[in-house]
Amino acid sequence: TLDAGGYAISVFGENTKVTVDSGSISADYYVISGNGMATRTSGSVITINGGTLTSREDVAIHHPQRSGSKLVITGGTIEGVWAGIQMCSGSLTVSGDDTLIKATSATDFPDKDDEAADGSIEDGAAISLLSRSSYGGDISVDISGGTFEAVHYPIKYYGVKTSATSNNQVTLDYAIPSGVES
Repeated sequence: TLDAGGYAISVFGENTKVTVDSGSISADYYVISGNGMATRTSGSVITINGGTLTSREDVAIHHPQRSGSKLVITGGTIEGVWAGIQMCSGSLTVSGDDTLIKATSATDFPDKDDEAADGSIEDGAAISLLSRSSYGGDISVDISGGTFEAVHYPIKYYGVKTSATSNNQVTLDYAIPSGVES
């Protein structure tokens, strides 16, 4: 059990690996976060196989890492107030029938000033995909399992800030379980 004040786990350094297999990790703000600078987080791999990650006042996982960075979730519960996960760059893979990602609150009309190119947005999505040129912009998502609970959106994508030099592409692949209508 880890109960942090502000932030619990910050991912810095090239090719850094973080794995959570079980237990409970909570924080007032980000439970797991990184930095969008390519020189600080390129090649990072965060793997959640189980356990409970809870943010009491913000987003549980804030992922601006880029340059081949990955967030892989195969199980566990990820719960945030404003979002379960906010991806700003990199790849996200979600699988496992016992995976739960949820957001418990939101503002009615989430907004962020165009000049505010970082930090979380209070959108109430289980998974937010925020394409930001300041973080590399491209996001890849592959979902083959899990449950998503949200105030507004199970999955929300939008571009927050763009530039002429960034593609800001999002690729979303998902599988609908048998017996469930899309």
